[in-house]
Amino acid sequence: MARRPSAPRTCGSAKPDQFASLRYAIVGAEKPREPIATSFKEKFGLDLLEGYGCTEMAPIVAVSVPDVNDRGERQRGARIGSVGHPLPGVVVKIADPVTGEGPLFGKEGLLLVNGPNRRLGYLGDPAKTSEEFRDGWYVTGDIATIDEGGFIRIPDRLSRFSKIAGEMVPHMKIEDQMRALLDEPHTCIVTAVPDPAKGEHLVALLHGSHPRAARPVGAPVPYGAPEALAAQA
Repeated sequence: MARRPSAPRTCGSAKPDQFASLRYAIVGAEKPREPIATSFKEKFGLDLLEGYGCTEMAPIVAVSVPDVNDRGERQRGARIGSVGHPLPGVVVKIADPVTGEGPLFGKEGLLLVNGPNRRLGYLGDPAKTSEEFRDGWYVTGDIATIDEGGFIRIPDRLSRFSKIAGEMVPHMKIEDQMRALLDEPHTCIVTAVPDPAKGEHLVALLHGSHPRAARPVGAPVPYGAPEALAAQA
């Protein structure tokens, strides 16, 4: 079964015996949230295996697989927080998002991919093709790292990083921290607005079934106020 990570929420009415023959559950298209993965494991006894792809690579780049244990030898196929290893024949590298220099090792950068499944370009749009492809590599627009085991980790899209006082700040990491403090069904999303002094500052929009007021992070939020909470940091 291959689904979006949020799709397991729709399995809430399913019974464990309905998935009794299911061997693998692979998720992609968005980063899986820990509570969803945990609840799915508890109910169906399966780990959610994360994968990664893009249309330009038709579409799979990497995927996590179950660990292999054979005659006392163990080969790891997945690591929590990673999208697994590249498919056979697919190569990846990390490059500096500003200069394009690479490959980079042990640090975050822009993920570039190549392989026999890479498209040639965009039909009738040579300008976009030139922008998205560098020396045969497809520029994914995702910030990533590759660890010592060859597992790819993708913190967020480059477009979802803000440069604040010279530091690259990932929106997703802030969202994860905020969601850890929120009770279901409350959720949040982080974006950025221009800041004349620091370049940008972050704005967190919170939403849930209980109305809350618009006020800065850290300020008390009375129950029964308007629906959205805009929190600036």
